[in-house]
Amino acid sequence: MAANVDDICRSLETTTLSTDVLSTLVELKAALSSVRTINLHTVVSVSSVQKLFGLLNTDDGEIIEECCSILKNVLLAWSPAVGLDLFKNDFDIGLKHHSTTIQCLCLRQLELAGEDDQTLLNWDSARDVIKTVISLIASPSLQVAKHAQNVILNISMFSLT
Repeated sequence: MAANVDDICRSLETTTLSTDVLSTLVELKAALSSVRTINLHTVVSVSSVQKLFGLLNTDDGEIIEECCSILKNVLLAWSPAVGLDLFKNDFDIGLKHHSTTIQCLCLRQLELAGEDDQTLLNWDSARDVIKTVISLIASPSLQVAKHAQNVILNISMFSLT
């Protein structure tokens, strides 16, 4: 199964047409469904996750939904501290995207990072991400604003303990 996931991830690198991207994402999602969360980091590389984040740079709602669905599960392969360290630039870009689905995906991962006391040291190197989160507290989307508030609350609770 790992080889199959690798092959699918590699094909994402060369796929350009949105219909091909969407079908490849559906295929990847199906292949990943048989992999236990604890084993995901062994079958999905950091570069593949970054490629998935890169695919979010679109207005195609179906691609956004599929990518976010895959990323939501794949990001659980790393601890929140490691995830923040590896993907903070991707989170920052995602937080600035106009899609609330992408913003909520990134904010949810940052919420998890904020709940993890091992992440405390990583926040210092993620100041740009924190600034973006703070700006999202004023988002017209209630869901985005709520997640942004939760991130800041989680960070502050662990930094005070």
